[in-house]
Amino acid sequence: MLSLAATMASALPVAGRYPSGLTALEAPNDEERALLDAINADRARKGEASLKWEPILSAVAREHSEDMAEHDYVDYFSPRLGTLIYRQHRAGVSAPNSRYAVFRTSSVESVMETLQREDAPFHLRPATQIGIGVKAEGFLPRMLYITLAAGEKFSSLELFPTMPKYGKPYWLKGTLDPGFENPRLIVTLPNGEVAETPLELDGERRFAHIVWFDKGKGKYTVEVTATGPAGPSVLELMRCYAGVDYPPPDRNEGNGPVLADLRRAERFLYELANKARARAGLPALAYDEKLADVARLHSQDMAANDFFAHISPTRGTLEDRLKRAGIAARKFTENLAANTDLQAAHDGLMDSPAHRKNILDDEVTRVGVGIVRQLTGQLLVTQVFARDFPTYDTDALAGELVAAVNAKRAELGRGALRTDARLERIATENSKAMAALGRHDHRRAQKLLEKERLPFAVQIGVFESSAPVQPEQAEALLEEQYDRVGVAVVQTAEKTGAKSLWTTFLLGKK
Repeated sequence: MLSLAATMASALPVAGRYPSGLTALEAPNDEERALLDAINADRARKGEASLKWEPILSAVAREHSEDMAEHDYVDYFSPRLGTLIYRQHRAGVSAPNSRYAVFRTSSVESVMETLQREDAPFHLRPATQIGIGVKAEGFLPRMLYITLAAGEKFSSLELFPTMPKYGKPYWLKGTLDPGFENPRLIVTLPNGEVAETPLELDGERRFAHIVWFDKGKGKYTVEVTATGPAGPSVLELMRCYAGVDYPPPDRNEGNGPVLADLRRAERFLYELANKARARAGLPALAYDEKLADVARLHSQDMAANDFFAHISPTRGTLEDRLKRAGIAARKFTENLAANTDLQAAHDGLMDSPAHRKNILDDEVTRVGVGIVRQLTGQLLVTQVFARDFPTYDTDALAGELVAAVNAKRAELGRGALRTDARLERIATENSKAMAALGRHDHRRAQKLLEKERLPFAVQIGVFESSAPVQPEQAEALLEEQYDRVGVAVVQTAEKTGAKSLWTTFLLGKK
């Protein structure tokens, strides 16, 4: 992947600057510098690393503060400019893990007093960078309109377009911080489909990959994910518009419900997920109260221990949490969101290719949602999706295994195995015995074979699995000296939801 850069870089068009690339702040103003120093001094006292001042993010924050001052309001949403997340994307600041705070106050000191009174202070929560915008109004009294935008950044990107030319490829180049592995590029295409590609890292942890904007005109959401200390993480998230104008400011924030009944809120997000699946032609998910309990405990854990991640410092991974709850399934995935508005939380998940992929996964069959409201009004949302273990027609499975084995034997120039009724009956009894014992065992087959006294030698094979056995898993089935077979499969189900297939095959020699 990386070697391609040297041969193709000259053929790719220049990306051009982000819309606000030329208007990034060169330096904080006096009030912004004073607030940055106060925030980092408080972080140092609490043993936290300093936040890096981000110039384009600060330009977005200052624009919002100036708008609040001009139109005399204090809110995250501007009727004229749209949401902060919209403007952050339009400015070209990758926005996977952003949070915001707005104030109208008389001094920097009063802002710090307000922050320090919070149970989970905005400026002390996990973050690596911050944008600060302060607009001073009047003299006596003097009023400060303040916007803070903070987030965690564990990667860096070279210039990438928010308005690429349609039909053209562009290089996505960047570097991952230590501790993050298995990076992936995930893109939501204009038709809503999600494309996923692994990214290769060189010795300096750099990646380079070509992104094509040729799958229809419209919005492409480009995301880079990786696995870090806190589990799967979204490191970069960009909205790119190819062949169309950049859309006008969004009007969504504040229009969705914020339900007082959190159980109703959980069901509301569940319904939104199923509506999204219906639009994609996918079947609805069943609601699972046990999964909802696991999701709710994780949201409570995040609120109580001030983190936002898939891996809990106290309760571990999703797998750990499900195992503790006694829940099993063929596949599990998890989405997290934080917002003051339910519709905005859902929209944010659908805007992220990795989270969208989980909601629109055609393999999952059920979901549970858990929501906790913090004192700040922020809603912490956890969605846990599961794919059930399928129920099989075990007689059909046995026949399919024999047919697949014989097809493979034909490729190898070997004769087909014929089903022997005696071997099949003994195999059935052995699979039933294994299912009852809950472990591998061939003693039942041995006893029955001794009693049957067949005129040919027999080899026994046994399996426990969640998926049907394939010919390559049992090489003996392909050996030339055998000409007859008996296969039986029995399926069992546990209270946890786990299902096991108990397979016995008996091979008779010529």
